[in-house]
Amino acid sequence: MSGNPLRFLHASDLHLEQPLHGVGHVPDHLIDTFLDAPFIAAERLFDLAVAEQVDFVVLSGDVLDPLATGPRGLDLLLRQFRRLEEHGIGVYWSQGIVDRFEAWPESVPFPRNVTIFSDSHVDSVTHRRDKKPVAIVQGCSTSERRTFSSIEFEGDASLPTVAVVYGKEETAAADSQASVQSLKERGITYWALGGVHASKTLCEGPVTAHYCGTIQGRRPEEESAHGCTLVEIDRRGRLHKRNISLDAARWCNVQVEVGDDMNCAGLVRLLRDRTHQLIETSPDQQVLIRWMLSDSDELNDSQGDILLGQLREGGLADELLDSLRKEFGMKVPGAWSVEFDVQPPDSLPAGWYDEDTILGDLLRVVRNAQSQPEKRLAHGGLPEGARVADEIAAALEIGSAEERSKILREVAALSIDLLRGDRILCSDFVIPAAQSSGAFIAGKPAVGSVSPPATAHVGTQTKLTPGK
Repeated sequence: MSGNPLRFLHASDLHLEQPLHGVGHVPDHLIDTFLDAPFIAAERLFDLAVAEQVDFVVLSGDVLDPLATGPRGLDLLLRQFRRLEEHGIGVYWSQGIVDRFEAWPESVPFPRNVTIFSDSHVDSVTHRRDKKPVAIVQGCSTSERRTFSSIEFEGDASLPTVAVVYGKEETAAADSQASVQSLKERGITYWALGGVHASKTLCEGPVTAHYCGTIQGRRPEEESAHGCTLVEIDRRGRLHKRNISLDAARWCNVQVEVGDDMNCAGLVRLLRDRTHQLIETSPDQQVLIRWMLSDSDELNDSQGDILLGQLREGGLADELLDSLRKEFGMKVPGAWSVEFDVQPPDSLPAGWYDEDTILGDLLRVVRNAQSQPEKRLAHGGLPEGARVADEIAAALEIGSAEERSKILREVAALSIDLLRGDRILCSDFVIPAAQSSGAFIAGKPAVGSVSPPATAHVGTQTKLTPGK
């Protein structure tokens, strides 16, 4: 296949009805950022379409809920569609579950450059440039299903064919390889897929199938850069694609290993260095940081263990967050530290499991649950037969083995923090709780605190994993 070169943008999951969320508190100076980020990212998308002089833009679903987004979302979309029309740029929209076309007000007509695909069958449109056909664009919308059937699409041998669809190919749930093979067999040049918020390429080559992801991460789990994909097909039919970031705010989950010899001053230096790096690599984004702290060597009791224990207690974590926020987070764009997430330890001293104490009893229950990963964790204290009980139970349902493992480790760590007040995850030397609080602030022992010994004997450890 050869012919005229083709350039288009692939975007999906704009979700103009969804502000940023997933944090316990939004500071006053970032409220506008949390509300405006999806709209800023959308405006950047259409600015890019004009700047790159693309032939068209494909939207693969979940652009906006017309009722939830309100007049602002509708106004932005219509203004930008008309702007694209003025530049001769087409729009092909496969509507997803969120879009709810039936809820659109009849008094809001779309410009003539906008094609919305049917939800009952696959539409096929010939896109023309200067009255000459340059591509075939096929698509279908959905109002209920999160899957599509690839056999309903058929490529054109003479022109590049772009398929715009929302969801997953219907065989994907049973066999991902079969799904990819089904996509390859339809003669489609580029599958523009939507409904998945993370960018992902299923296959490349003569046939490319790609989820471009959302243009703006909404919550901490949707970390790193988000944007759209610029697709170019040259005269020889070779396809080139490039992801381009559009996000106005960027979630960053930063893993930090606390070494055995690390004190508070060393941790502060490390956090400041990482924050500077994030600001340098994301100059156009408001950076939102969740610090994920863990022990670099869980088989050793050390100063680092004491520091992590103090962070779990909360007071030291609040002080460090306050310091980072004042230095880096008060301007927009800047870098706001959202929280410290101190990862629960994988290993604990074996002797703690043998103690004839409430803590020993609780740790043995945790170990027993870890040794039986197939056993469902029961929710106690809920009234039987009550509707609210069913709703609460559904909300508390554990979704994966990984989540189950983490919850059990968090239970063990919380038990230690609450029931072993004289120690902080340390088996062979004792630090009274009243004296340990505030120790090693700014790298120096606090007045009245007890410094740990220079060396600590490493006792027998029990790994907090199933079967141990």
